[in-house]
Amino acid sequence: MSDEETWTCPSCGSKLPVSVRMCPACRVTSIHRRAPSEPFPLSATPKKRAEEEAVPLPCYLPDARYSVVVPGGGAASWTSGIIYIMPNGFYFLSVQDGYDSESKAIDAAREPLDAPKRLAPLSVFVPKSTAKRLVHGQFIGSFLEMATLKIPLRLSNDAWKLIKGACRAFAIPVET
Repeated sequence: MSDEETWTCPSCGSKLPVSVRMCPACRVTSIHRRAPSEPFPLSATPKKRAEEEAVPLPCYLPDARYSVVVPGGGAASWTSGIIYIMPNGFYFLSVQDGYDSESKAIDAAREPLDAPKRLAPLSVFVPKSTAKRLVHGQFIGSFLEMATLKIPLRLSNDAWKLIKGACRAFAIPVET
């Protein structure tokens, strides 16, 4: 038998025919490697991760949960509602404040803002210029960080993809 018709067991050194897939002496399976001249098969175009794709703005994220500090020196309170992402920043709109539909979110975003502002007791606006980073990590936590505070977030997987894409478009660092 020629070398092309046999393989050598890496464990015991036995020469075996290619038709035998396992060495009977030491139970090691054959290793078939590509010849060095063969190119490695690559896909025609690299695929983009879902988070790297462009996000159309304005973007509406329903069923978001987040925590904000209650005005008047109160403790932080978890609330649910809408995150409405506009080209100028993020609107965190609570259902408890009456923002329960996309049309009400659009009404809240009509006034152009460029500084952080409380829109209602549990609803706030965060401009993209004040957001320092978005963190979505298993051991670190999930929050949007600004210079003075963090807004903890609980979002669905699809909502995380959209908010990460928006942060990348705004040049806000995203840590996962």
